[in-house]
Amino acid sequence: MTDAELQRAIQYVTARLSYGLPLTSEVIKIGFGEIVALAKTTTTKLDRDDILAYICAYTVKKTGHSESLVREILEAGGRWLDQAAAEVSSQENKPVN
Repeated sequence: MTDAELQRAIQYVTARLSYGLPLTSEVIKIGFGEIVALAKTTTTKLDRDDILAYICAYTVKKTGHSESLVREILEAGGRWLDQAAAEVSSQENKPVN
């Protein structure tokens, strides 16, 4: 995910929800950043629901925000989350660095 795509996701979710830019940006950057890290290290096949559950739990722990808030923000960015999940899935057959 490029910086421009990340910023589009943040702007879209901020406009769709009422949490404001700083909170939305924090949750998306941490959550999506962990998706990238997961794609680089996982060798296990994961589906979207598993990825979302993991990313939500990770982001809740890192930010201290409630699970419902984090899940709502990440699900609002569903199109970008799906792209990131597809990246994780495509990485499963590549060797881990």
